[in-house]
Amino acid sequence: MEASGIRKQVQLSLKLMVHKETNKVVFAEVGKDFVDVLISFLTLPLGTIARLVAKECDMGPLKIASLSSLYESVGNIGEEYMWKDTCKEMLLQPRNPMEDYCRSMKINVDDTEPTKYYVCNNLLQCRVACSVMCSTFKNKKCSCGELLENQIAPKSRVSFDGFVKNSSCFLVTDDLCVHPMSFDTMFSIIKKMGMEDMSSLKEIVVNVTQNQLIDLLKCSLVSNTPLTDLFIRKKPCPQKSGGYIVSPSGDFSDEQCTRVYVKIIYKSRRRIVHLSDFYLETRYQTISDDRYETCNGLNMVDPISENGSTKGFVRGPSFYVATDNFVVSPISSISAISIVNNMNTTLCDIEEKEVSIGLKEGLSILKASLISSSALTDGLAHLLTNVKREDYLSAKVIDEK
Repeated sequence: MEASGIRKQVQLSLKLMVHKETNKVVFAEVGKDFVDVLISFLTLPLGTIARLVAKECDMGPLKIASLSSLYESVGNIGEEYMWKDTCKEMLLQPRNPMEDYCRSMKINVDDTEPTKYYVCNNLLQCRVACSVMCSTFKNKKCSCGELLENQIAPKSRVSFDGFVKNSSCFLVTDDLCVHPMSFDTMFSIIKKMGMEDMSSLKEIVVNVTQNQLIDLLKCSLVSNTPLTDLFIRKKPCPQKSGGYIVSPSGDFSDEQCTRVYVKIIYKSRRRIVHLSDFYLETRYQTISDDRYETCNGLNMVDPISENGSTKGFVRGPSFYVATDNFVVSPISSISAISIVNNMNTTLCDIEEKEVSIGLKEGLSILKASLISSSALTDGLAHLLTNVKREDYLSAKVIDEK
């Protein structure tokens, strides 16, 4: 009998079908609980993913290209550079908009604190004199001047039970494609693997813990065979990517979007050393009213701007340096010298160029940051002049019309 106060760790059971010859997972037969956790990966903010994969667990920490560097550097930026004390929490502990669904699952990999709601300490008088203000961050100011530090627990009319229906059975392939269970699907998967019958398969039953599910998240970000990596190899097997530089092209137009002009410093071989003289304008926007049930007389408080004007996350006018792998820091002569020294290059080998960054370039940098440790070089390759043809890979020059 277990001692009181010791909680038994929740585990999820699944059945693996493994190819005997190659020792690779062909598919897994799983239930609702495992699929709920698996598809909940899609709800995780990038900041949460960067934090989760940095955990030890069973496989050790994982760095995601330039995203992990960006996350760590934001954590190192001093509070004096932030507009509000809540800015760092918003960036490093971002809220999951689907947290109610995720917290209803048997295992939730997201360790972010649940959203809390605070109202005015002087609520009885405040609700008579003005609209009631509510904040998801403690100690913000009410319109009456008092602090919003009285925690409330809003009642939900909806009961949450994960994402998929109960009593459902699914097949999950090695590359995490999810299919409803059927014989047709199962035979189709087996045939695609070049197998003629079921005799070449062996069955393995495994129980999965929360730590293993976090490791599965790690494997899914770097490998096309995450199930095999987790349960057979016991380590992630990163896939070599050929030609992953993304093209800043698409069917959308960014004519109405603000463009930012920045200076890039790069070496003669066309690798960006750092991006300088830019002002971070990541915008915090309030929730759209038409997506939620409204409460008459209740006003949500913007945790960054008390008067409702958008200011971004960091103080301005200030300038920052972002290295090629997304280490962001306030600009200074010392940081500039350190960057050049770390690149093991000389001053005569460095050039400066001013470039314009709009929506297309921003998306290109975002994509590159998830797969490359040289996010600026890869994301802005089309803006570097005289780059050799083979250096472009699949990049295309943006049409400025």
